[in-house]
Amino acid sequence: GIEAWGNAHPEVINSIIWDNTPTAVSLFGTGGIDITYSDIQGGFAGGGNINADPLFIDEDAGDYGLQMDSPCIDSGTADLDQDGAEDITDYLGGAPDMGAFEMVISVNPPTSITYVPQTSSILLMWNSVSESYSYMVEKSLTEDFSVDVEEFFATVNSFTDNDIVFGVEYFYRITSIYGDVYSDPSDVISAMIVPVPAGIDYAVQNDESVTLTWDNDENATNYQIRRSQDPMFFGPSDIFYSTDNSFIDDSLPLGIMHYYRICAYYGDYLSSASENISVMIVPAPVGMAYTVDESSVSLTWDQIDIVTSYTIERATDSLFTTDVEEFTSVENNFTDNGLEVEVEYFYRVSAVCCDGDYISSYSDVVSVMLTMMDVATAANIPDSYSLYQNYPNPFNPTTEIRYDLKENIYVSINIYNLMGKHIKSFINMSQDAGYQSIHWNATDVYGKPVPAGMYIYTISAGEFRQTKKMIFLK
Repeated sequence: GIEAWGNAHPEVINSIIWDNTPTAVSLFGTGGIDITYSDIQGGFAGGGNINADPLFIDEDAGDYGLQMDSPCIDSGTADLDQDGAEDITDYLGGAPDMGAFEMVISVNPPTSITYVPQTSSILLMWNSVSESYSYMVEKSLTEDFSVDVEEFFATVNSFTDNDIVFGVEYFYRITSIYGDVYSDPSDVISAMIVPVPAGIDYAVQNDESVTLTWDNDENATNYQIRRSQDPMFFGPSDIFYSTDNSFIDDSLPLGIMHYYRICAYYGDYLSSASENISVMIVPAPVGMAYTVDESSVSLTWDQIDIVTSYTIERATDSLFTTDVEEFTSVENNFTDNGLEVEVEYFYRVSAVCCDGDYISSYSDVVSVMLTMMDVATAANIPDSYSLYQNYPNPFNPTTEIRYDLKENIYVSINIYNLMGKHIKSFINMSQDAGYQSIHWNATDVYGKPVPAGMYIYTISAGEFRQTKKMIFLK
């Protein structure tokens, strides 16, 4: 501590007397002690004195420098004789520090500056240098900050800039501040909010590819297309790129829901993702076949598991512009009654899924014409089962297979190649007794053309079985 003996009268200024034994200040005699602008443990009367832990850096190691948060920093006085003129000029901050060691402040600039583009603002973040620091954020349209510099101040290590124009590149740098001391500026970071693509739409093509389109952005250099089976895009995503405001996806699996998001690039800057658009390609019906019974036509096609219903269109021209009528079936078959004789009718079928949200492209078109013979023979019931030679034979591209049923029965007709591979099935349903027929257009179960060659067709009706051969030419 400090002691005064006899008639001594010392003056103590800008000092720290702390953690001394037995006391901080002792008087012995008739003298006195004047203490001002000092930190005295236990307190002492005098101008500018304080009684607070000085927060030495490491007193056990003999380091009596002051920590950054010490109450002694800037708490002394430069006017030692109180005449209004500074006697001490070499100090930092607003006033000299108490104690023997003036706090030497070295303010470091922020590091690890990043930004996150918001809907209409830019959020800047950086590593916190110290809780005692504040920060100055500089913003400019030029990387060297030579013109149009704006300054903002923050007390935390983040800043949100709400004054943003879409598609404009901004430059930012951050300076740390402690009292009156400023660090050097940080590294410069550039940021931009790229407009999010809008007007997204899609169309399923006849080849079961998907064409995505969106509003054109003349400033966009290219686009990123993301595809996922998860609407939140968790897990792996497929990523594609396009330089135009459209994209054709010919790799989308049939019957599986997928989601798309579009992002725009302005050079190296990427926009946020657009809203999701969901797409599912419903497979088009295949295996189209028909039979004629009196004045009606029965259509059948292969079942599609994900489908909830089918739409059947009938017209009197192959382009479906004349006398178009539409029917609905929840099964993979449909019977059209009351047709006129000697009028050619055209049919096509589309599959419907998810309460009508997704509809397939059309099936192949089949044409049917009732003849007078069809109607006349319908009144007669054959007395035996029969399978006739197809006509024409050889054929290209369509042939007719006729057969007789002597009673109402479940019928199945199948076509195989000479290797025994199954090519296509027809009917697979119960039919009324009578003279029946189907037409085959030389396609397989997937609707794809088969190669030229010899094929075997068989009928199964109860215990009746029969097999014949036919030749397809190209």
